[in-house]
Amino acid sequence: MNKNSAPQKSKLGVWLLAIFGSLAGVGALVGGTSWLISSELSGHRSKAQQSEAKLTLTTLFTAQMLIKAEHDFYASDLQHGDMTPSSTRYSYGYVQASPANEQTQALGMDPQRHFQLSELSESRDEADPETLLARMRELCPDCVVTESGFKAFAFANLDGDADWDVWTIDQDKNLQHVQNDLDDL
Repeated sequence: MNKNSAPQKSKLGVWLLAIFGSLAGVGALVGGTSWLISSELSGHRSKAQQSEAKLTLTTLFTAQMLIKAEHDFYASDLQHGDMTPSSTRYSYGYVQASPANEQTQALGMDPQRHFQLSELSESRDEADPETLLARMRELCPDCVVTESGFKAFAFANLDGDADWDVWTIDQDKNLQHVQNDLDDL
């Protein structure tokens, strides 16, 4: 009887080893799959953040078209009416203010409000707005408002590196992705 019970204990050990080994393999497989899914979702999340820039710039374009149709000029005041972009990630605006005139003053517009810093940039206490605008002037020197047109920008640092994600839109609704911060992901 002792001879029969010893192999049964040994078989039990082999079975337990096989079960725990399989569970460890499944755990490694699940962990690896989770990592792949997580990195894939991260890329999709960043693409969704880029959609925010496209949508907000398109809204800014529409607001500019309404101002042009109603008042016959484009405005750089981002705090006026429907032109106020609210964003957690992207900063919006023009690299310089449009000239003030009697009409803009009568409408309560302030051309000096031509740059809207994102909430995230403010909370991170990133460089002051003038430093950010100076960098933006290098990337898009023609992001200005004139009598005949405008080109607005949106920029953000989506992945924490030194590069920015930069988008522009103009009076002809040409939406351009000037610099992709996600190229290195």
